[in-house]
Amino acid sequence: MIISEADLGNPEHRAAIVRLNRDFAVISDVRLPDDHAERLDAMLASHPTIFAFLAWDDTDVAIGYALCQFTISSFLPGITANLHDVFVAEQARSLGLGRRMIERLEERARAHGCGKLTLEVTKTNVQAQKLYRELGFGDGHPEGDGDSTWFWYRTID
Repeated sequence: MIISEADLGNPEHRAAIVRLNRDFAVISDVRLPDDHAERLDAMLASHPTIFAFLAWDDTDVAIGYALCQFTISSFLPGITANLHDVFVAEQARSLGLGRRMIERLEERARAHGCGKLTLEVTKTNVQAQKLYRELGFGDGHPEGDGDSTWFWYRTID
């Protein structure tokens, strides 16, 4: 199994990310809008700060993805890389693919001059939290109590 940086100019790579993202939404109990595939594909093709990695099985089928973007930190100050999604298909879990994609993200971020990596994780996703801790991520609080960094959002119509 290999990890490669996705070529977002390649419609097949974008289609693999869209398919895997749809699978991720299903297990996350997220209802996607009807035009999700078209909108995500267009964003992947055109957004200048997005990059991604794909995990491929031995038959060249994408079985995982990491969707990332460059952003800024005003406190650093400097460029940061945000891991927006990381997903591995159920049949390929526990093979280290998520770890390998995040390690590739870190390599890419260093090469881009980033000083920090960020991500969000739900409190109930204990398996992901374990991996993130092993990779050196923390909750943003010096005492690491698990409640100091929350991800809040609201939709805009």
